[in-house]
Amino acid sequence: MNKRYQVFVSSTYRDLQVERMEVMTALLELDCIPCGMEYFPAADETQWSFIQRLIDRCDYYVVIIGGCYGSLAPDGLSYTQKEYEYAVSKGIPTLAFTHHNLQKLPRKHRETDRHKKRKLEQFVKLVKGHLCKEWKNADHLAGVVTRSLNQFIKTRPRVGWVRATSNANRKKGPKAAQKFGNIYWVGHDLLWTVVQLLNQGSREKILEGLFQSKHHLSEVRFVQSSFSSRLEQIYQEALRTTESDWTAERRGHVATQVQSIARNLGEIISANQPAFKSHPSL
Repeated sequence: MNKRYQVFVSSTYRDLQVERMEVMTALLELDCIPCGMEYFPAADETQWSFIQRLIDRCDYYVVIIGGCYGSLAPDGLSYTQKEYEYAVSKGIPTLAFTHHNLQKLPRKHRETDRHKKRKLEQFVKLVKGHLCKEWKNADHLAGVVTRSLNQFIKTRPRVGWVRATSNANRKKGPKAAQKFGNIYWVGHDLLWTVVQLLNQGSREKILEGLFQSKHHLSEVRFVQSSFSSRLEQIYQEALRTTESDWTAERRGHVATQVQSIARNLGEIISANQPAFKSHPSL
């Protein structure tokens, strides 16, 4: 059975975009399914219940902490801290990664607000009371996450996810669970494609990601949907390109389009609860 683990990646966003991308790439190379803010447009109270449901369905939780505390929820905590505390309260195995020396971060990536700075210090102290490691830069972070998660999978194995089309899952998985499982496979393929686009992946890799995303959209019966038509258009345009056509500008433009489809799928999952409550492995 081809099992994969879903990992929720939590962090502030603007200051850690490079680090998030490196971690997402590392998780995809581990055959994990990364999940995080790429699936929803903003962190606010209207999205909080959706974020909780995403965390509930993850096998592992990773939080990356840099020099910023992040936007505050009405209760005074940052959404990153709320996500961490929620994952811990649910018994989801958590891994925390804090920067080894905040003074080495660019000034724009360090907290200047005294209140938030104090909150950040308290948050770091909180995570260091559990399993926590330090990171120095994006490359180092990806390596630390990979090694730590590999060890976690060995010592704290979880249920994981299997393709809804596999024979074993087809026999015991309810249709709603199969649909939910396949939606997450679509999300995995879309995010993998974005990583290829932003990390100088070849034209062949980009086409592979787009084709697999199209295929899995058909498995969840979105063949006639706007998602499918948008993705088909992107794919057909990509087919007409050569390797030299994939400039940084084109890559960024296509990555934005693909991320938009992934977010829209996340919104569908949120809007159709409780139809997608069942875990596809149960």
